[in-house]
Order: sequence, then structure tokens, then C-alpha cells
Amino acid sequence: MEQENGTDPRLERAYLNRFSRFFRPTAFLFESSDDQVQALLGLIRFYYRSKKYDEALNLLHVLENNPHQQGYLTTDLTRSVNLLHFDILVEQKKHQEAQDYCLTILKDFLENEDIDDISSSRFFFESAFTQILSFESLTQEKREAFWNLRENFNRQLGYMDILSKNKGFFQDVLEEPVSPKDGILFRGNDDIILLKLAYPFLSGEQQVIAKLDKEAYRARIRTRVRLAAKSWKNIPFAIVDKDERKVLGTVLDSANIVSQTIVNEPLGWEMTLYEKDTKAIQKETRHRMFLMYGLMLFALITVIFGSVFMFRFITQERKLLSMKANFLSSVSHELKTPLTSIKMFSEMMARGRVQKVEKIQEYSTLIGKEASRLENLIGAILNYTRMEHGSDAFKWEKIDFSICAQKVYEAVQSIGTEKGLKMEATFEPCCMVMGDYTALYSLAQNLIENAIKYTNEGDISVKTYSEDNLVVFSVTDSGVGIDTSEQKNIFNDFYRVGDEMTRSTKGSGLGLAIVKRVAETHRATISLVSKLGKGSTFTVRFKKAE
Repeated sequence: MEQENGTDPRLERAYLNRFSRFFRPTAFLFESSDDQVQALLGLIRFYYRSKKYDEALNLLHVLENNPHQQGYLTTDLTRSVNLLHFDILVEQKKHQEAQDYCLTILKDFLENEDIDDISSSRFFFESAFTQILSFESLTQEKREAFWNLRENFNRQLGYMDILSKNKGFFQDVLEEPVSPKDGILFRGNDDIILLKLAYPFLSGEQQVIAKLDKEAYRARIRTRVRLAAKSWKNIPFAIVDKDERKVLGTVLDSANIVSQTIVNEPLGWEMTLYEKDTKAIQKETRHRMFLMYGLMLFALITVIFGSVFMFRFITQERKLLSMKANFLSSVSHELKTPLTSIKMFSEMMARGRVQKVEKIQEYSTLIGKEASRLENLIGAILNYTRMEHGSDAFKWEKIDFSICAQKVYEAVQSIGTEKGLKMEATFEPCCMVMGDYTALYSLAQNLIENAIKYTNEGDISVKTYSEDNLVVFSVTDSGVGIDTSEQKNIFNDFYRVGDEMTRSTKGSGLGLAIVKRVAETHRATISLVSKLGKGSTFTVRFKKAE
């Protein structure tokens, strides 16, 4: 015989005969309810596998509409039957009917006061909502509605699951009174921690009970206790939980206990304060004494050094003010002397008192020299002022320093020759440097003029040459020299060597200060080798321009 729908008809009749006895009236009198339920479920499974969905739905209606009469009492079986009913409607493409059936089951579930079937109900509704959302015929509006319904219902099921598992604990917390002064209550057991809010946080008789994340609550309380414990660094303490596990501090088995206090009832944390060890107290006392003496010593040293530094600062300032006063006096004299000579000689020639041509030429030459001297002094002051503005006042360019130094040498050579000095110079070509021409000219001029000024007899040597990647400029004289004690100060502003002989030499005290400023601005180094009565050598080393 041919099989129909994949099932042998003879097997089908045998299966129906086997379970048909459970539908006889006498079966409800003599058979147990479990046997009846198992028989119906077996027959439903048979119809479902045979794709006889209408027959399966008829039997499902019997179980769903008469659960007590059929002995169908367990929650898990109820949700299994509901899910099978829903799947059959989906298989029959009755999507609208499947949606209505799911919403009917949801309505009955929400109206039911019994919440012991959370896990099985969660599985049913999650499966049903997922399938409904996969329906292609579902409109966008309904899809969004079912999506929001599934998300919100799953969230509510989570809350109901917590409530169902801890119903007794929730009831105890609900009945426990809350102090009107605090308005808040924390209670915990092995599984959860509950928070209860009442008046004055809520109005009237309102109450709210919330479940706290136990690990997050524990971490937050631990952090707060740790922050508070920072001020207890010298107090021996230990905080343990109800299982005697250490939370903070150090458990001292041999120390005497001063007090024990519950610091957090929901977590069961207990804090124990211990009596401090005598040796520890003595050690701490010595440590504080050493610290106090150390601070006093530090304060005393600070005052002493501060006084010394202040004295040196005041002394240096007074010395600087004195040098400035000497500078002004010297400059006033230096300005007045050439002006007096120029005025005198020019008035004599203007009034006709000088008739001889030779005298007129002599006086004109003296006027020119005094004017040049005045020009050099004013130029030194202007150069010094220019150095005060730093490198921003410079015009940077690539310069052959040999040519610059040679021009200076040629301009002042006659002065040295007139004094009877032997002037020598060597200028190696192509000694290129990056710099400001006016500033470099001033540097060379001050060094060569100083050598001529402080040398009464002997020779002066000026050299410019290359050395590896450097350009070297040196001026050597056989003059009065500089004492070792004076050498560290000669580059200071307004400073002049204190020897009487050198003091009689005219000058402003700015020449070497300008030389130092120019060298520093051009990132050059300047050195001095000098011996009193034997002469001096000034050497400036520039970085060669590429």
C-alpha cells in the first residue's frame, strides 16, 4: 500500500487505536491525569509530524481550554503547548492569526498573578516575537511595535525573574520600616542587595525597592572606604567580610582588639581596630622628631643661604650702580673733552686769530681727530644699545669675515703706526660666516682698538684663518696685560680694569661687553690668554658657514 504524506496508513490506524482509549468516558475515571496528558501529547506529536495541523490544533484546544479537567497543570508543559500551537499557525501561513494568538497569551500572562513560570514564558515569547518579526508581510508600523514590545517585555521579565526568585526577601524588606530621618534602607543576603526608598525622598506612603548590582556596589563601597582609610595610616585596622575574607587593612592575630564595628550591613563588612604596638609608637615618635629637627635645620640653612645670596645680590647691584655712575662720569668727560677742543679750535679759526696755513691745517687735523673720537664713543654707545635688543635687530647674511676684519685693520692701522707700534696682519681668504656685518665690524674694531690703546710699545698681530669647520679671529698685543683676578670681569658691562695706568687710558668700559654680546649672538666662543706686563691674546671662534 502506498504511503500518504510520508506515513504508512496501517501505522497511523494502529497509533490511533492505541491512544483512542484515553478519550473514552471511562478513561477519565480510571486513568491518571499524567497518563491522559502524555496520551494527548503523543497524539498531537503524531499529527504534527504527519502535517495534519487541523487535527493537532483541535487537540491543542482541548488542552488549552480545559487544563484542569485534563490534568494539565505544569507551567512548562503549558508554554510548550502554546509554542507548538504558534508554530502550527506559522506553518499554515496564518501569520495574522499567529500574531493574535501570541498577544492573547501575553495578555493572559500579564493578568495572571502567579509569576513562577518566568523561564519557560521567556523562551516562548522570545521565540514567538522573533518569528513574528521575520514575517515578510508584516508592515513597518507593526514591525516597530513588536520590536519595542519584545525589548520592553524582556526587560520586565528580567525584573519579574528577580522578584520571583527572591519573593520572600522582597516581602521582608517591604514590611521593614524605614526611619523618616534617613528615608533609605539597604539590606542584603547571599544573592542580592536591595535598596528601599521612602519618605522624605518620596511623598506620602510611596515606597520603591530596587536591586543593586552587588559587584558594582561592593567596588563603590570599597573605594569610599579606601579613600577614608588614607587618613588612618597610623591606625592598625582590618575590614573583613562575613566569610572572614580581608577587604582592607591588615589582620593582626596577636594584637589586642580595641573595638569592632559593622561598617556595611548589606555586605556584612566588619571593621576591627587594634591596639597600637609600643615599639611602633616609639618608632613613630622618633620619626616625627627627626622630621621636625630636619625641617628646622632645612629652614635654618634656607635662611642662611638666602641671606648670603641676598647679600651677594645687593653687593653686585651696588657694584653695578657704581660702574654705571663711573660710566656716566667717564662718558660725560669723554664727550666734553673732544667737544671743548673742537669748539676752541673752530672759534679761533672763525675769528681769524690763526693766520698761518700750517696752524690752520694742524687745528683742522685736531678737529677731525676729536670728531672721530667723539664718533667712536657715540658709536660704542649705539652698538651697546643695539646689542640689548638681541638678534632680532641684526640683518643676517653670509659674510667673508677676512674682508670685514681687513677693513677694520686698514682703518685703524695708522693709529698704531703713529704710536710707534709694529702692526702685522694675516687674512686668509674665504672665511665665510653667517652674521650681521655691522655687529662683526664692531667686534673686530673693539678688539684691535683695545690692543692699540693698551699697548705703548711692541707689536700687534691680527689674524683671520680657518681651522676645521671654524673661522678663527685673534688679536695679540704686547701691552700692559690683564691680571688673573680681573680677567673674569672684563667682559661685564661698564667694567674697567682697576690699574691706575689703565684707568688713565680713555674709554667707556663698553668695548669688551659689546664683543661678548656679538660673539654670543653669533654662537661664537671668545677666549683670553693674558699675563700682566706681557700682553694679551683675544681669540674668537665662529662656526663656518656652509
